[in-house]
Amino acid sequence: MAYDAPPAPDGRRGRLGTASRRSGPIWLTAATIGLGVVAALVGGLVWATLANPPSVRLQSSGGVVLGETGLDQQSGVTLWFFLVGVVGGAICGLAIGWFGARFGWGTVVAVLVCCGIATWGSSLTGQHLFGPDPAAELRHASTGTLVTLAVHVDSWVAYLGWPIGGAAAVLAVVLGWPKDQTPPAEAGPSGTVVADV
Repeated sequence: MAYDAPPAPDGRRGRLGTASRRSGPIWLTAATIGLGVVAALVGGLVWATLANPPSVRLQSSGGVVLGETGLDQQSGVTLWFFLVGVVGGAICGLAIGWFGARFGWGTVVAVLVCCGIATWGSSLTGQHLFGPDPAAELRHASTGTLVTLAVHVDSWVAYLGWPIGGAAAVLAVVLGWPKDQTPPAEAGPSGTVVADV
């Protein structure tokens, strides 16, 4: 049985979704990069706000020495980076997984790219943009003055927070995708859609 295909939004027959299919990956790429940059800024701000970097006294030699308490605080800074990454990555994974379902498994790659950008960016913005600036404090410090150290990550494992959160969330969304999606019928050469009855 054959029937006429409905006209496409641009007035051409039999070309439904062709333009959006071609521009879809471009939009997904742009959205992935954009979301990664926004997540990096927000993640860096949240991390620098929640983290409590150690404050140490300036030694007469001009250096600082971390004691046991300072080392504990620095471990907490690293842990906060990991936790912010897990939560931020999960939000990114849910967003891209929900809106990028039509791109299939390419959506998972997009989430990992987004989380990679967010990991790198949040580390830099948290440390250099939103966190304390010990260099500025040292310019006016004298021996015995408390100096707050910059936030930084001590363990590479903490950098896995964003990808872990993103991968877990997007896989949860992927498992919720409809299982039996049949592709739309293709238009024949005469502009009609051929379907079996």
